[in-house]
Amino acid sequence: MAADLETDKNRFSVRAHAVFGAKAEFKNLGGFPRQTDIGAVTNGANHFYDDGFNRVDASGNTNGLTWYWGYQNASQLVDSDSIAMHSAVGSGGGGLEAEEDLPQWGLEFVYTRELGSSGSYWWAVELGVGWLDLSFSENATFTSDVTLTTDTYGLNGIVPPLAPYSGSLNGPGPLIGDLPSRSVATLPGAAVTAGRYRLDASVYTFRLGILYESPFNDWLGLQFGGGGLAAFVDGEFSFSEQVSYSSIPVTRSGADSESDFLGGAYAMAGLAFHLTERVVATVGAQYNFLSDFSQEFNGKEATIDFKHSLFVSAGVGVKF
Repeated sequence: MAADLETDKNRFSVRAHAVFGAKAEFKNLGGFPRQTDIGAVTNGANHFYDDGFNRVDASGNTNGLTWYWGYQNASQLVDSDSIAMHSAVGSGGGGLEAEEDLPQWGLEFVYTRELGSSGSYWWAVELGVGWLDLSFSENATFTSDVTLTTDTYGLNGIVPPLAPYSGSLNGPGPLIGDLPSRSVATLPGAAVTAGRYRLDASVYTFRLGILYESPFNDWLGLQFGGGGLAAFVDGEFSFSEQVSYSSIPVTRSGADSESDFLGGAYAMAGLAFHLTERVVATVGAQYNFLSDFSQEFNGKEATIDFKHSLFVSAGVGVKF
């Protein structure tokens, strides 16, 4: 190749590349939904709890009393004339960051069309279409807050049966009040979650920009350039959790797919090795700035941050 870079106008290349710096974040982890329907703070309503119930009996709760009630533990007897029943819900505020599992390889097909040249360099428009697989996974154990609702009922002087006790719809049985006195408290770090979280994504990239090349000698040149970048991301988010609070074990799992288009820009630099008049090998690095990819499922969120990702590539091309 001559130093003035009098080359053919077209070039087609195939490049292998790997990504560095892409990160995933998993949010709203842990927690658990309320396991029962505690109902409203009113007479004549059904109330269900993690450790008991207070329901409307066959009489319709005459005089605000019911024999259709039950409890699980002796510790629920607050004093000589009241009994407490509880319902818990986990906040699910945990979060994790994950790096991609390396190596992550992909391919890019690049078409370059020369636009002009001078004695020391040439410039061209470059179109690249690529594909890359990303995989993020984390196993973690962590704590999260619990919101505990406590409803207290008057025993009206009765001696409650020993726990566990479960009254019937038609009775008869010991009568207690059906109007709860309700309080709500937050218990920091009371729930323990053991979870596995995974996000797999196929990323299809499309870039269009300007490429410059300046020679060091007849066979080696410096390349640099930049332009617009777009990506189509097809992601699958899956999780499994075992959440424990007191005597409540909650197992949750699931998977969901979502796709999105992202926009951004790129800048690149590299070296071109002119092996023959027709064959060119390249190595380089491409800095990408893309918007985030995010998907939600069952109240949980998985996000890929591409803002500081770096593609390292190597390939070979032909001039024609």
